[in-house]
Amino acid sequence: IVCSFLLIGDKMKEITEDILANLIPNGVFSQYIPRVFDNMGGRTDLSLLENAFNNKENVLITGETGVGKTMSVQAFAEDKKLPYYSVNCNRATSTQEMFGQFIPDEDGKSKSGIKWVDGVITQLTRAGGVLLLDEVNMLTANIAAALHPLLDRRRELTLMQKGGEVIVAHKNFFVVATMNPDEYEGTNPLNPAFRNRFATPLRYEYDNNNEDTLLKGLPNLVALGDMLRSAKSNGTILTPVSTNSLIEFADHCEDLDIYTAVGLFLNRFDEDEVNAVNEILGLMLPKIAEDFGIDDVDYIIADIDDEDTEDDTDE
Repeated sequence: IVCSFLLIGDKMKEITEDILANLIPNGVFSQYIPRVFDNMGGRTDLSLLENAFNNKENVLITGETGVGKTMSVQAFAEDKKLPYYSVNCNRATSTQEMFGQFIPDEDGKSKSGIKWVDGVITQLTRAGGVLLLDEVNMLTANIAAALHPLLDRRRELTLMQKGGEVIVAHKNFFVVATMNPDEYEGTNPLNPAFRNRFATPLRYEYDNNNEDTLLKGLPNLVALGDMLRSAKSNGTILTPVSTNSLIEFADHCEDLDIYTAVGLFLNRFDEDEVNAVNEILGLMLPKIAEDFGIDDVDYIIADIDDEDTEDDTDE
Protein backbone atom coordinates (compact mmCIF):
# COMPACT_ATOMS: atom_id res chain seq x y z
CA ILE A 1 0.00 0.00 0.00
CA VAL A 2 1.46 3.33 -1.02
CA CYS A 3 1.14 5.75 1.89
CA SER A 4 3.24 8.78 1.03
CA PHE A 5 6.78 9.72 0.04
CA LEU A 6 9.99 9.37 2.02
CA LEU A 7 13.02 11.60 1.69
CA ILE A 8 16.10 9.39 1.63
CA GLY A 9 19.26 11.37 0.94
CA ASP A 10 18.25 13.82 -1.79
CA LYS A 11 15.67 11.52 -3.40
CA MET A 12 11.98 11.02 -2.74
CA LYS A 13 10.67 7.48 -2.50
CA GLU A 14 7.13 6.24 -2.06
CA ILE A 15 6.54 4.72 1.35
CA THR A 16 5.55 1.14 0.75
CA GLU A 17 5.39 -1.64 3.31
CA ASP A 18 8.85 -2.73 2.15
CA ILE A 19 10.26 0.77 2.70
CA LEU A 20 8.72 0.92 6.17
CA ALA A 21 10.21 -2.48 7.01
CA ASN A 22 13.65 -1.22 5.98
CA LEU A 23 13.32 1.69 8.41
CA ILE A 24 13.07 -0.66 11.39
CA PRO A 25 16.47 -0.65 13.15
CA ASN A 26 18.38 -3.91 13.12
CA GLY A 27 21.05 -5.17 15.52
CA VAL A 28 20.71 -2.39 18.11
CA PHE A 29 18.40 -4.03 20.64
CA SER A 30 20.68 -7.04 21.21
CA GLN A 31 23.59 -4.72 22.07
CA TYR A 32 21.65 -2.26 24.19
CA ILE A 33 21.84 -2.35 27.99
CA PRO A 34 18.62 -0.84 29.39
CA ARG A 35 19.10 2.09 31.73
CA VAL A 36 17.62 1.64 35.22
CA PHE A 37 16.12 4.64 37.02
CA ASP A 38 16.46 4.08 40.74
CA ASN A 39 14.39 7.20 41.45
CA MET A 40 11.48 5.73 39.45
CA GLY A 41 11.11 2.44 41.25
CA GLY A 42 13.76 0.67 39.19
CA ARG A 43 11.93 1.12 35.91
CA THR A 44 14.00 0.97 32.74
CA ASP A 45 14.15 3.50 29.95
CA LEU A 46 12.63 0.99 27.52
CA SER A 47 9.64 0.37 29.80
CA LEU A 48 9.07 4.12 30.16
CA LEU A 49 9.26 4.57 26.39
CA GLU A 50 6.74 1.76 25.95
CA ASN A 51 4.34 3.32 28.46
CA ALA A 52 4.59 6.66 26.68
CA PHE A 53 3.99 4.99 23.30
CA ASN A 54 0.93 3.13 24.58
CA ASN A 55 -0.50 6.33 26.08
CA LYS A 56 0.37 8.49 23.06
CA GLU A 57 2.68 10.69 25.12
CA ASN A 58 5.73 12.44 23.71
CA VAL A 59 9.13 11.82 25.32
CA LEU A 60 11.91 14.34 25.92
CA ILE A 61 15.35 12.90 26.74
CA THR A 62 18.00 15.28 28.05
CA GLY A 63 21.64 14.29 28.48
CA GLU A 64 25.24 14.90 27.52
CA THR A 65 26.52 13.84 24.12
CA GLY A 66 27.35 10.15 23.87
CA VAL A 67 25.23 9.15 26.85
CA GLY A 68 23.02 6.78 24.82
CA LYS A 69 19.95 8.89 24.04
CA THR A 70 19.65 7.92 20.39
CA MET A 71 20.57 4.28 20.91
CA SER A 72 17.82 3.82 23.48
CA VAL A 73 15.20 5.08 21.01
CA GLN A 74 16.57 2.88 18.23
CA ALA A 75 16.52 -0.14 20.55
CA PHE A 76 12.90 0.57 21.46
CA ALA A 77 11.88 0.93 17.80
CA GLU A 78 13.59 -2.35 16.92
CA ASP A 79 12.00 -4.19 19.84
CA LYS A 80 8.53 -2.97 18.81
CA LYS A 81 9.24 -3.43 15.09
CA LEU A 82 8.46 0.21 14.39
CA PRO A 83 9.95 2.28 11.55
CA TYR A 84 12.43 4.82 12.87
CA TYR A 85 13.50 8.13 11.38
CA SER A 86 15.74 10.81 12.90
CA VAL A 87 15.50 14.50 12.02
CA ASN A 88 18.35 16.80 12.96
CA CYS A 89 16.84 20.02 14.29
CA ASN A 90 19.77 22.30 13.55
CA ARG A 91 19.09 25.71 12.10
CA ALA A 92 19.91 24.56 8.58
CA THR A 93 16.84 22.31 8.54
CA SER A 94 14.08 23.97 6.53
CA THR A 95 10.30 23.86 6.89
CA GLN A 96 10.18 22.27 3.43
CA GLU A 97 12.30 19.35 4.58
CA MET A 98 10.18 18.95 7.69
CA PHE A 99 6.67 19.40 6.28
CA GLY A 100 6.78 19.37 2.48
CA GLN A 101 6.66 21.56 -0.59
CA PHE A 102 5.41 21.86 -4.14
CA ILE A 103 7.94 20.78 -6.76
CA PRO A 104 7.86 20.63 -10.58
CA ASP A 105 5.91 17.63 -11.86
CA GLU A 106 8.43 16.05 -14.21
CA ASP A 107 5.99 13.22 -15.01
CA GLY A 108 3.47 15.67 -16.43
CA LYS A 109 0.57 14.13 -14.50
CA SER A 110 -0.49 17.41 -12.92
CA LYS A 111 -2.38 20.01 -14.93
CA SER A 112 -0.70 22.77 -12.94
CA GLY A 113 2.77 21.39 -13.66
CA ILE A 114 3.58 21.05 -9.97
CA LYS A 115 2.97 18.40 -7.32
CA TRP A 116 3.11 18.26 -3.54
CA VAL A 117 5.80 16.17 -1.83
CA ASP A 118 5.58 15.49 1.89
CA GLY A 119 8.45 16.35 4.22
CA VAL A 120 9.85 13.77 6.62
CA ILE A 121 7.61 14.69 9.58
CA THR A 122 4.52 14.62 7.38
CA GLN A 123 5.54 11.27 5.99
CA LEU A 124 5.82 9.57 9.36
CA THR A 125 2.68 11.30 10.64
CA ARG A 126 0.78 9.57 7.85
CA ALA A 127 2.53 6.20 7.92
CA GLY A 128 3.35 5.73 11.61
CA GLY A 129 6.66 5.01 13.31
CA VAL A 130 9.13 6.59 15.70
CA LEU A 131 10.14 10.16 14.87
CA LEU A 132 13.29 11.27 16.68
CA LEU A 133 13.70 15.05 16.90
CA ASP A 134 17.43 15.21 17.55
CA GLU A 135 18.87 18.33 19.22
CA VAL A 136 15.36 19.69 19.63
CA ASN A 137 16.59 22.73 21.58
CA MET A 138 18.14 23.97 18.33
CA LEU A 139 14.75 23.90 16.60
CA THR A 140 13.65 27.19 15.06
CA ALA A 141 10.61 28.89 16.57
CA ASN A 142 8.47 28.65 13.41
CA ILE A 143 8.95 24.88 13.12
CA ALA A 144 8.32 24.38 16.84
CA ALA A 145 5.07 26.36 16.59
CA ALA A 146 3.91 24.28 13.62
CA LEU A 147 4.45 21.13 15.68
CA HIS A 148 2.27 22.25 18.62
CA PRO A 149 -1.01 20.61 17.49
CA LEU A 150 0.84 17.43 16.48
CA LEU A 151 2.40 17.14 19.93
CA ASP A 152 -0.74 17.81 22.01
CA ARG A 153 -3.90 15.73 22.43
CA ARG A 154 -5.10 16.63 18.95
CA ARG A 155 -2.22 14.76 17.28
CA GLU A 156 -2.88 16.69 14.09
CA LEU A 157 -0.59 18.28 11.55
CA THR A 158 -1.90 21.14 9.42
CA LEU A 159 -0.23 21.79 6.07
CA MET A 160 -0.86 25.48 5.52
CA GLN A 161 1.09 25.47 2.26
CA LYS A 162 -1.21 22.74 0.97
CA GLY A 163 -4.47 24.58 1.47
CA GLY A 164 -4.75 23.81 5.18
CA GLU A 165 -4.91 20.03 4.83
CA VAL A 166 -5.20 18.41 8.27
CA ILE A 167 -3.49 15.07 8.86
CA VAL A 168 -4.47 13.00 11.88
CA ALA A 169 -1.45 11.10 13.14
CA HIS A 170 -1.27 7.36 12.56
CA LYS A 171 -2.03 5.28 15.66
CA ASN A 172 1.64 4.12 15.74
CA PHE A 173 3.10 7.60 15.36
CA PHE A 174 5.45 8.26 18.29
CA VAL A 175 7.60 11.35 18.92
CA VAL A 176 10.79 11.31 20.97
CA ALA A 177 12.93 14.44 21.24
CA THR A 178 16.51 14.48 22.47
CA MET A 179 18.64 17.39 23.51
CA ASN A 180 21.95 18.24 25.11
CA PRO A 181 21.98 20.46 28.21
CA ASP A 182 21.19 24.13 27.59
CA GLU A 183 24.78 25.25 28.07
CA TYR A 184 25.82 23.68 24.74
CA GLU A 185 26.70 26.16 22.02
CA GLY A 186 23.85 26.90 19.62
CA THR A 187 21.11 25.65 21.93
CA ASN A 188 18.24 27.60 23.45
CA PRO A 189 16.01 26.87 26.44
CA LEU A 190 12.80 25.25 25.24
CA ASN A 191 9.72 27.41 25.17
CA PRO A 192 7.55 26.34 28.16
CA ALA A 193 4.52 25.77 25.90
CA PHE A 194 6.62 23.45 23.73
CA ARG A 195 8.29 21.64 26.65
CA ASN A 196 4.92 20.99 28.29
CA ARG A 197 3.91 18.85 25.33
CA PHE A 198 6.36 16.17 26.46
CA ALA A 199 4.57 14.31 29.23
CA THR A 200 7.48 11.90 29.75
CA PRO A 201 10.70 13.86 30.40
CA LEU A 202 13.76 11.70 31.04
CA ARG A 203 17.25 12.69 32.07
CA TYR A 204 20.15 10.43 31.10
CA GLU A 205 23.40 10.52 33.03
CA TYR A 206 26.51 8.51 32.22
CA ASP A 207 25.69 5.09 33.65
CA ASN A 208 28.48 3.41 35.62
CA ASN A 209 26.64 0.09 35.59
CA ASN A 210 26.49 0.15 31.81
CA GLU A 211 30.12 1.23 31.52
CA ASP A 212 31.23 -1.52 33.91
CA THR A 213 29.52 -4.00 31.59
CA LEU A 214 30.73 -2.48 28.33
CA LEU A 215 34.27 -2.00 29.70
CA LYS A 216 34.40 -5.22 31.68
CA GLY A 217 37.81 -5.79 33.23
CA LEU A 218 38.86 -2.16 32.72
CA PRO A 219 37.86 -0.48 36.02
CA ASN A 220 40.60 2.14 35.83
CA LEU A 221 39.45 3.28 32.39
CA VAL A 222 35.96 3.69 33.87
CA ALA A 223 37.54 5.66 36.73
CA LEU A 224 39.30 7.91 34.19
CA GLY A 225 35.90 8.76 32.72
CA ASP A 226 34.54 9.58 36.18
CA MET A 227 37.48 11.86 36.97
CA LEU A 228 37.22 13.73 33.68
CA ARG A 229 33.47 14.20 34.15
CA SER A 230 34.13 15.62 37.60
CA ALA A 231 36.59 18.02 35.96
CA LYS A 232 33.84 19.04 33.54
CA SER A 233 31.38 19.54 36.39
CA ASN A 234 33.71 21.95 38.18
CA GLY A 235 34.54 23.83 34.98
CA THR A 236 38.12 22.65 34.56
CA ILE A 237 37.27 21.26 31.12
CA LEU A 238 34.26 21.75 28.86
CA THR A 239 34.39 18.72 26.55
CA PRO A 240 32.09 15.87 27.62
CA VAL A 241 33.58 12.38 27.94
CA SER A 242 31.21 9.89 26.33
CA THR A 243 31.03 6.17 26.94
CA ASN A 244 31.91 5.68 23.28
CA SER A 245 35.14 7.65 23.72
CA LEU A 246 36.22 5.25 26.50
CA ILE A 247 35.32 2.23 24.38
CA GLU A 248 37.32 3.66 21.49
CA PHE A 249 40.25 4.32 23.86
CA ALA A 250 40.17 0.61 24.77
CA ASP A 251 39.93 -0.43 21.11
CA HIS A 252 42.93 1.73 20.21
CA CYS A 253 44.95 0.21 23.06
CA GLU A 254 44.21 -3.26 21.71
CA ASP A 255 44.59 -2.50 17.99
CA LEU A 256 47.46 0.00 18.14
CA ASP A 257 49.23 0.75 21.44
CA ILE A 258 48.49 2.63 24.62
CA TYR A 259 50.53 5.71 23.63
CA THR A 260 48.63 6.10 20.36
CA ALA A 261 45.37 5.58 22.24
CA VAL A 262 46.32 8.44 24.57
CA GLY A 263 47.22 10.72 21.66
CA LEU A 264 43.94 10.06 19.86
CA PHE A 265 42.03 10.53 23.09
CA LEU A 266 43.72 13.87 23.80
CA ASN A 267 42.80 15.07 20.31
CA ARG A 268 39.16 15.06 21.42
CA PHE A 269 39.82 18.03 23.68
CA ASP A 270 40.42 21.69 22.93
CA GLU A 271 44.00 22.89 23.30
CA ASP A 272 43.25 24.85 26.45
CA GLU A 273 41.90 21.66 28.09
CA VAL A 274 44.78 19.32 27.25
CA ASN A 275 46.98 20.26 30.22
CA ALA A 276 44.20 19.45 32.70
CA VAL A 277 43.41 16.18 30.93
CA ASN A 278 47.12 15.33 30.84
CA GLU A 279 47.42 15.72 34.59
CA ILE A 280 44.61 13.24 35.16
CA LEU A 281 46.06 10.86 32.58
CA GLY A 282 49.43 11.07 34.28
CA LEU A 283 47.83 9.77 37.47
CA MET A 284 45.65 7.12 35.87
CA LEU A 285 47.62 5.76 32.92
CA PRO A 286 49.85 3.32 34.88
CA LYS A 287 46.70 1.82 36.42
CA ILE A 288 44.91 1.75 33.05
CA ALA A 289 47.95 -0.01 31.59
CA GLU A 290 47.60 -2.68 34.28
CA ASP A 291 44.02 -3.25 33.11
CA PHE A 292 45.48 -4.16 29.70
CA GLY A 293 48.35 -6.21 31.15
CA ILE A 294 50.92 -3.61 30.09
CA ASP A 295 53.95 -3.00 32.31
CA ASP A 296 56.42 -0.11 32.54
CA VAL A 297 54.35 2.64 31.00
CA ASP A 298 56.47 5.77 30.78
CA TYR A 299 54.08 8.66 30.33
CA ILE A 300 55.44 12.18 30.54
CA ILE A 301 52.94 14.93 31.17
CA ALA A 302 53.66 17.46 28.46
CA ASP A 303 52.69 21.05 29.08
CA ILE A 304 51.55 22.42 25.74
CA ASP A 305 51.97 25.95 27.06
CA ASP A 306 55.72 25.50 27.65
CA GLU A 307 57.63 27.83 25.40
CA ASP A 308 61.25 27.87 24.42
CA THR A 309 62.81 30.22 26.93
CA GLU A 310 66.00 30.57 24.97
CA ASP A 311 66.63 34.18 23.99
CA ASP A 312 66.66 34.34 20.21
CA THR A 313 67.04 38.11 20.09
CA ASP A 314 69.73 39.23 17.73
CA GLU A 315 72.61 40.89 19.53
